[in-house]
Amino acid sequence: MDDQITKEKSLYTDVGGWICLSFVNTGSNYREHAPEKDHLDSYSDFTLWARQANLIDAAQEHALNEHAAIHEKEVAAVLARVRSVRDAMHWVFSATSAGIPVRKADLDTLNVAIAKAMGHGRLELTEKGFEWGWPAFPDELESPLWPVAKSAADLLTSEKLERVSECASDRCSWIFIDTSKNHSRRWCDMSGCGNSAKARRHYEKKRVSVNK
Repeated sequence: MDDQITKEKSLYTDVGGWICLSFVNTGSNYREHAPEKDHLDSYSDFTLWARQANLIDAAQEHALNEHAAIHEKEVAAVLARVRSVRDAMHWVFSATSAGIPVRKADLDTLNVAIAKAMGHGRLELTEKGFEWGWPAFPDELESPLWPVAKSAADLLTSEKLERVSECASDRCSWIFIDTSKNHSRRWCDMSGCGNSAKARRHYEKKRVSVNK
């Protein structure tokens, strides 16, 4: 027996600062319509991300994946719709952060997802009071998308929308909420894109000085 424990890959990141932005950031380096790098390679990646984002628990993840395995013909179409909504979210937030008009097609796609989510949502009474929630629907393969769509609607109608920014790296395009005091954050993560940009600038300066 192989005693080696396989490390679970990490799909969730809190770089975005809002659940819908974490979902948007499962795609990187957007060009035209789709991301150059897509971290949602399969339906199980989608449910894994949802569990890591605390939108579903392990039992719900297992139930959804089991249902997906039984209904293989549905899975490809569901994953395509999930990606389509994510990409529409990216372009809506990207346009908003850049101060340019949002494309009608992107907003229409997002509105359809929001309407579907709200149709399944309900108020739940918790120890902290009333919260918006969704009952477990293991036969609804898109159900982890419902709270994400609601999250996008909440952010787009929030005063924090003016703080939404897109990473300045031409190799990234992750979206995040800029919480800096003077709204000066340029990179999704200084340890990643920020340092890479600094390294490229240093290289260019060195190359120019050598060629003089």
